Amino acid sequence: MAKQFGLTQPVSDGIGYQHNLRAKNPAAGASYSVVLDSRYVWRVKHAVFTLTTDGNAANRYVTVQYLAADTNPLWVNGASVTVSANSTQRFVGSTDRGVAEWNTNTDVFFPLDKALLYDGGTFKVNVGNIQVGDTLTLMYFIFDRFETDPHRFSSDESNPDA
Repeated sequence: MAKQFGLTQPVSDGIGYQHNLRAKNPAAGASYSVVLDSRYVWRVKHAVFTLTTDGNAANRYVTVQYLAADTNPLWVNGASVTVSANSTQRFVGSTDRGVAEWNTNTDVFFPLDKALLYDGGTFKVNVGNIQVGDTLTLMYFIFDRFETDPHRFSSDESNPDA
């Protein structure tokens, strides 16, 4: 039986780090995504970004997704709100929120899951029904980042340094 150190995820028992990311704006008409460094285990804590829509008649739906290496979503967060044409809407996500809230002419506040992402997964802000002139801007994210320890979870109990 393998040793247990109180964590059920493949992270070290050392300190975690806060990683602040000021993301580059994707091209107009594109969602944002970044492949996370597989040397670390990641957990997004806060997300702030603005969606500005063009005049094409369509309702956009925004989600924050965590994609596995095969690009399929492991899980998806968002608020059940659509953004109409010719508008600007700021989104504010946090693991400290329990429910999504918004009102006319206010930010859209939404919860983020506290799950860990590892093995080089992708963090994505997806705009469903995105149009050619839509833009994502002013993108800031705060992640918890934990170093992995491949030796900690070795199946060879006789050699703790395996």
